[in-house]
Amino acid sequence: MAIPPARVARAEVAPRDSRSHSPAECDRERTGLGGRTCRRGFAVVSDDPGRFSLIADQTDQSERPHWSTARSADGPRPSKAAIVTALNLVTEPVFFVAEDLRIVDANAAAVRSSGYPRSELLGTCFSQVVRLRGRRLESVFAQVIADASQCDTLRARHASKDGRRSAVKLQLECIDSDGEPLVVAIVKRLGAHGSVGGLPHAREHDYLTHLPARAAFTSRLRRAERRARRQQVGFAVLFIDVDRFKQVNDTLGHRVGDLVLKTFGRRLRASVRPGDFVARYGGDEFVALVENVSGEAEVHRIAERIRQDLHAPIDTPGGPIQVSASVGMAIGHAAASADDVVDQADRAMYQAKRSAE
Repeated sequence: MAIPPARVARAEVAPRDSRSHSPAECDRERTGLGGRTCRRGFAVVSDDPGRFSLIADQTDQSERPHWSTARSADGPRPSKAAIVTALNLVTEPVFFVAEDLRIVDANAAAVRSSGYPRSELLGTCFSQVVRLRGRRLESVFAQVIADASQCDTLRARHASKDGRRSAVKLQLECIDSDGEPLVVAIVKRLGAHGSVGGLPHAREHDYLTHLPARAAFTSRLRRAERRARRQQVGFAVLFIDVDRFKQVNDTLGHRVGDLVLKTFGRRLRASVRPGDFVARYGGDEFVALVENVSGEAEVHRIAERIRQDLHAPIDTPGGPIQVSASVGMAIGHAAASADDVVDQADRAMYQAKRSAE
């Protein structure tokens, strides 16, 4: 049987903020490290009869504020000593590693976990403290530095001076230190069942679709946001919602509903480019994170491919059914807020869905 798809229609999405901003207004809005910046946006709709909307081109019209010891109108900014104090309050070991793998600094948790005196730890090769499984640290560091990015979390072994070994997850990110690359290595201990920091593995993975879950998407999105600012590149978020999913569950049962979600998850993963990140956001909603986008046309093509692939018939025990999807898109550029991009993609998806009713 066929689940009738919603009526096809174009979706118009209003810009996030249509007000004009003077330089003074922009200055007033840039408050604090996480303050707002003056951005603009515009809506784009497909020329094809596909049901998706696009909000694109979040462009920062001023530089983001930088760390400074000077006082601002909102109060003092953290000094270097304050930042060091804050790092030492972090319970996870944090190492600062040079390009040649020498440890050049570490927080208090890293010193404690290594078992080395601080004076001995600094200058030690990082491979004496952390060892990867099946990969060479040198090649991983070279890739992270070359891309000026953060690599996926790696499984590793943390070795202390007294010979103790523990399973950990290693997170690496390249930062700029006075013009020289510096890799920040964060070590997260694994629990008895592969959990990190006491959080179960299931928190970041969806058991039904075997896709990453919302927590994993949020983590990856933060990394994309930081990378976009470092490399001055764009990224996009696609919000995908199964149309009339409640009707599928009510008429065909939850087993068929689960089959639809699993099929959508599998097709979504196959529809995006290699390296793009897809996740189940919750319920019948999915998200895709598309990095290094060249422009709206490229994202438009990806969204159209997703929409068409998801609309293909799905084989069920009772026969093939056809379920459509609504797709909302938003593009963020170097200074875009990741949260704003997600919110706009979500609104674009609902606009597309409403326009088809």
